[in-house]
Amino acid sequence: MKIILSHGRGGTPHNKEIFHLARTAKRAGHDTHCINDTDSEDPELRSARLTALVAAEPEPVVLMGFSMGGYTAMLAAAAHPDKVKGLFLIAPALYCLRYRVQHYPRISPTTIVHGWHDDVILYEHSLRYARDHDATLHLVDAGHFFYAPHELAQLCHTFSGFLSQFTA
Repeated sequence: MKIILSHGRGGTPHNKEIFHLARTAKRAGHDTHCINDTDSEDPELRSARLTALVAAEPEPVVLMGFSMGGYTAMLAAAAHPDKVKGLFLIAPALYCLRYRVQHYPRISPTTIVHGWHDDVILYEHSLRYARDHDATLHLVDAGHFFYAPHELAQLCHTFSGFLSQFTA
């Protein structure tokens, strides 16, 4: 299965989290594609691009999104529920007042990882989505970024477990 990874605002497809998650997916036998949205901080434009990319894929995909990339992944999944087979979101920018869309569908399966100490996107936003849409939520001892080796290891372990439900 193809795994499409979307970075956050100000990030790149080479961020440490994206790099390690892509490597985790490849080790599990999946194809990966890392979005490069470094030319825009507009969440709606980035969402439109990802939605078009998903539409062009010949096979089903799994979307992984970090921060703003979580928002764009959610919108792309909502636009193509038949093609998106799952969502893995890290500190997703859901329910942010400056973003146009404020209501999100239930996408199953969805797993969210969010740091208790996140000072960019409140973990309560992920808690709200998980509670209202029966998503799996992992609240971890981290901030917005997963810089420490043990945080990255935990993130990759959780992603690997999530991917195990999809045959490579």
